[in-house]
Amino acid sequence: GYLLNDASAALENFKRLVQEFPETPQALASLDRYKNFYSFPGDEISRARVYLQHGRFKNVLEILKDKTDRESLALRAEAFCGLKDYTQAVAILEGLTKEKDKGELRLRLGEVYLTGLAEEKGIQLLEKLIEENEGSRFGCLALWDLLNYWKKREDMEKAKIYSRRLREN
Repeated sequence: GYLLNDASAALENFKRLVQEFPETPQALASLDRYKNFYSFPGDEISRARVYLQHGRFKNVLEILKDKTDRESLALRAEAFCGLKDYTQAVAILEGLTKEKDKGELRLRLGEVYLTGLAEEKGIQLLEKLIEENEGSRFGCLALWDLLNYWKKREDMEKAKIYSRRLREN
């Protein structure tokens, strides 16, 4: 009984700390300390999100290595982006975007394409997203991505076009 109560209290403390202060070193230390001692069913996603927020991308990949659900795969893709392994990220995102999504994963795939992997594909994907989501959050974010893409390439004529389109949305 006593040990079980102790473990239960430690678990509650761990969850509270991570939820209230995910950015603190104490939360990450708690995560590391308790991850091997307690099993939290379905809590891999929560742990992976905390690690992702803190740039601990290899931990995300380790935690979710055997997971095949959409959310886990999307988090793995983000971790691969964080590690600048865009080829792995694209492989996951292309698989996930075969099914219809609200736009978030296609937006991220377009952004990854623009890193230099397939820039023309990225432009086309983001343009399609803009067309399908005129005036919505995803449409505006795609416009913003393309505006920044053309600015970085110092093509101010194209950048002005996206700037104007963004203002109109």
